[in-house]
Amino acid sequence: MTHLSRPNPRIARDEVLARLTGLSGAAAPQSITAPGQGGKFTPDGEVLHHPGNTFLCHVPTDSPLFAGLCAVQDGLIGSPFADSMVFLPRESFHMTVFCGISGAPLGVDGWPAGLGRDADFEAINDVFRERLRDFHLDGPLQVKAIGVNGPNSISMEPDGTAEKARLRGLRDRLRDLTGLPREDHETYRFHISLAYMLRFLPAEEAAALVSLSEDLFARHLASVGPIAFASVEFCRFETMFRFDPICIINQAVCG
Repeated sequence: MTHLSRPNPRIARDEVLARLTGLSGAAAPQSITAPGQGGKFTPDGEVLHHPGNTFLCHVPTDSPLFAGLCAVQDGLIGSPFADSMVFLPRESFHMTVFCGISGAPLGVDGWPAGLGRDADFEAINDVFRERLRDFHLDGPLQVKAIGVNGPNSISMEPDGTAEKARLRGLRDRLRDLTGLPREDHETYRFHISLAYMLRFLPAEEAAALVSLSEDLFARHLASVGPIAFASVEFCRFETMFRFDPICIINQAVCG
């Protein structure tokens, strides 16, 4: 394999390697647990019930970005590291704009302000949808792929300073609408997930996997131009394999 230069040096390789090797001291990647322990997948790759809602942009299947993402995922599936990952269905490829409420139990990562703890999932979805009645976008969101944020995730970035301000402003509006402040609100990294890591890797394997993912990005995504997401979908989900729109946010009111 001919190693190409790292697509985006702003994404620190040391940080990626630390996540892959488990230098934080955790027993497994954050989303991987036994059934009933709050995770998204088991260590064997079994998908777990992990309900929630979210605001996201599905990647159009007829776009160059989608084709590039599929090619990168194919490269990972065909690699010696495939059994260390659980791969996401391609129809679920998306970029999250703002995380809603989620978890098993629901709300482990925050609870909407103004709603009692006895509110169930459907009631929360109804409240959010009602609050979205007069919500709209002021135009498509222009973003581009800039590199790998780990072998299983493609980093996305607003296309220019004005777009960055617009996308960050949209996150502010959705935070205020949902009443869900996040510790990472200002530092959140936009991305598209291709897979979840099931286990930590030895340092040598982690380095080889990062090199592979960088090469795949350079071959299949580095030359792909910005994509315009015309709408943001307010979605519900039961697992990480499928995200169903509740309503569509675009230049009209949510409907």
